[in-house]
Amino acid sequence: AAAHMAEEIQDAGGVVPRSMWWSFIANVPPTLIVLVTYCFCIGDTAVAIASPTGFPIYDVFSRMTPNASGALGFTFLLFILLVIITLSCQASASRQVFAFARDDGLPLARYIAAVHPRYKVPVNAILLNIAFTAVLSLVNIGSTAAFNAFLSVGAIALMATYSISIFCILLKRLRGEPLAHARWRLLGKHTSTDDCGGALGRYGVLVNSLALLYSLWCFFWSFWPPVKDVQLATMNWAVVIFVGVMTLALVAYVSHA
Repeated sequence: AAAHMAEEIQDAGGVVPRSMWWSFIANVPPTLIVLVTYCFCIGDTAVAIASPTGFPIYDVFSRMTPNASGALGFTFLLFILLVIITLSCQASASRQVFAFARDDGLPLARYIAAVHPRYKVPVNAILLNIAFTAVLSLVNIGSTAAFNAFLSVGAIALMATYSISIFCILLKRLRGEPLAHARWRLLGKHTSTDDCGGALGRYGVLVNSLALLYSLWCFFWSFWPPVKDVQLATMNWAVVIFVGVMTLALVAYVSHA
């Protein structure tokens, strides 16, 4: 969410990239430790999914701890993390909505882009985002397949935007065109002679190439169904929703934005 909060951060050109970098470094090692531990303890996945509690994660935790209190404690920690992640996602998405509305890219743009005079945040954009999320959650009542398709579109859209933006930067690097001035550098000190290489410097082509391959790989597989023999309930409908959303966005762009 740091990139979307840049307008509300002092000295964002230096603070935001450093924050993103160090949050990655700080989170990856413990995350891998937790993931490996969980995978070793999960046991039979079918049994965990068919847990009588209705919560497979709690069922796995109950096998990892000597009593129910330990499993409940682990589950509560996950709940707290989910609350924090939700707040981060809401902050990120609401700032995106605010930015689009401020540029007159959405209907009722003036109302959505209004900044609260007391709290100094786009309250209307936040409330709109929360309302949209709540309505979207109701889809799960009618169809889990449709709800999962909506969730998949989030990852697909991220990978699509990553691929486009990274490709443009990589193309500029390969053409030898100068990039925008970067105040933060990945390795080493920044000097006035390497501004054209951006923050990645000599490693830019390698890093951008790997990132582009990863984004395209994830984008491609995100449209596939999870099973070989596809039925209506197991079909991955994300492709329909993605094309539909892109069509609506194109119409909105041509007609209004």
